[in-house]
Amino acid sequence: MQLAPEEPEAGPWRAEPLKTVIDTLVKPGPGRGVARRPAVLAVDGRSSNGKTTLAARIREAMPGSAVVHTDDIAWWHSRFGWADLLIDGILVPVHRGQAVSYRPPRWTEHGRDGAIEVPIGCPLLIIEGDGAGRREAADLIDALIWVQSDEREAERRHPGRSLTTPIPKSSSRGRRAQPVDRRSSPIGASHAG
Repeated sequence: MQLAPEEPEAGPWRAEPLKTVIDTLVKPGPGRGVARRPAVLAVDGRSSNGKTTLAARIREAMPGSAVVHTDDIAWWHSRFGWADLLIDGILVPVHRGQAVSYRPPRWTEHGRDGAIEVPIGCPLLIIEGDGAGRREAADLIDALIWVQSDEREAERRHPGRSLTTPIPKSSSRGRRAQPVDRRSSPIGASHAG
């Protein structure tokens, strides 16, 4: 695998079925004091490495889970200065066992419809995107998956993405995650270990 010159290779790796990873994440344990609080997973990595795809597969495999995209939190806000929005708007209420219906400040200013929703009873909250595993939020995140892929493959994927395409006022990312049927996933997940 060819990585970007400044990116160290993570490892050692071992492959685990996605179901095993999810079961480990949602198992009650230390730090999950509020009974109705979901496990919080950050899926982070470089652009075009497969974070959104992995988050969607985890969501499909865990009924009732929710995905929050960092792009939605940071939308029209700041490239890096949005940790407080993630922490105060999403993670602190989730850690209190509360439902979340959060509208980042720029959504109102720019007329974007909807809200970021995390329902009570959600077993797993997946924070997905660049910066999802930010140091400022580390004490509110139960686990982090860093997604790495071959630099050439990431560059191949990147031309299909436009950084200048405006996001519609009503975005499917700003809506509540829909429950899905439990299925065994054909994909495995890897993690350092």
